[in-house]
Amino acid sequence: MEDLTTGIEVAGVVAWLDLAPGSRVLDVPCGSGRHAVELAARGMDVTGFDLSPRMLERAQARARSRGVTVRWVLGDMRRLPFEGAFDAVVNLFNSFGYFGDEEDRRALAGMVAALRPGGRLLLDLPNRDAYVSQVPPAYWDETPTHWVLCSFRFDSGTGTAVTDYTYVPKAGGPPQYRQTRVRWYTLPEIHAWLKEAGAAVTAVYGSWDAEPFDVDTPRMIVIARRDAGGSPTRD
Repeated sequence: MEDLTTGIEVAGVVAWLDLAPGSRVLDVPCGSGRHAVELAARGMDVTGFDLSPRMLERAQARARSRGVTVRWVLGDMRRLPFEGAFDAVVNLFNSFGYFGDEEDRRALAGMVAALRPGGRLLLDLPNRDAYVSQVPPAYWDETPTHWVLCSFRFDSGTGTAVTDYTYVPKAGGPPQYRQTRVRWYTLPEIHAWLKEAGAAVTAVYGSWDAEPFDVDTPRMIVIARRDAGGSPTRD
């Protein structure tokens, strides 16, 4: 199932960013490398960038198993060390919004700065309106080893989604707890930050099936192009 999902998502990336074999692509953050490796398998020149050494180890193993080459870089996406180096930058699967407004803005500006003039950016974000109306306040999930109670709430004042996870071992034992907090940005906020950084939104999709974005679609997939002239704004 993951392979099918990854294939659908990467097909969208290739089509919407007009990529071809040899295109230079930055996947940030790349996590365990499922998108970076699939892009490399389709002939792209891929760099995967992530803060987690453990995730990069998993990504390297994934690349070896597929027999592809990806350049892996350890670092913080708030301080991307690239200037005009890529034809495309992708930020996929809910990987934006974890640092607070100012540092998120800086991270987005860094993605734009990493593009060559005319290069394209894809941001794959949750559609805030749809999630807030559809996600129940509590629900059960599971992993191979745990039952997981997920408790969700949304702070409309700060635009922050908070999820508390209670992991109950299937084999018995004390539960474990984890919390995630992520800022869910609106489309006008993303528009404004991209314009400030020197890029313009060219399309917005509501799903990987390319349906038009509206309040009910599950995703907010933003395509933007770096301005052809001048330098992007970057702190």
